[in-house]
Amino acid sequence: MPSVVCLSGFPGVGKTTRRKTMSGTQFDISDVYDEFEGIDPSNAFGELMTRMVNALKSGEELIVLEAMFAKGSQQRAMCETLCGIFGASIEYIELYADDKTCIERITHQYTQGSRSPSETKRYLARLKMFRDFSPQHLLDAGIALAQKT
Repeated sequence: MPSVVCLSGFPGVGKTTRRKTMSGTQFDISDVYDEFEGIDPSNAFGELMTRMVNALKSGEELIVLEAMFAKGSQQRAMCETLCGIFGASIEYIELYADDKTCIERITHQYTQGSRSPSETKRYLARLKMFRDFSPQHLLDAGIALAQKT
């Protein structure tokens, strides 16, 4: 039975670092944004799902996806539906880090890049996420840490 592992979390929590330690066919939504400059988020996620489906059709046994995959989101619902169609198991690995660490990581990544208009737009959108969603992120992180102890 094929397996799909979804690395979930805010920008800067360590999804890419974790993904690089894993085997399997890997897809990162950031690559979609890089390939299709100006693509909107729903189309980017659709492209990520297309890549997953093509990998399942070609017989890949382990597929690792990197995106936010927020709890209760349409992203999760779509991924779960497609996995069900192709008889694949699905697992979410939710990663957390404090806001300061996340912002430092995404700022470092941005300053090391080309600082192109598309990178600048993505960087500003990532920072905005923390302003808009930070309290829920911290709550989820606190609950996850409490459950580990």
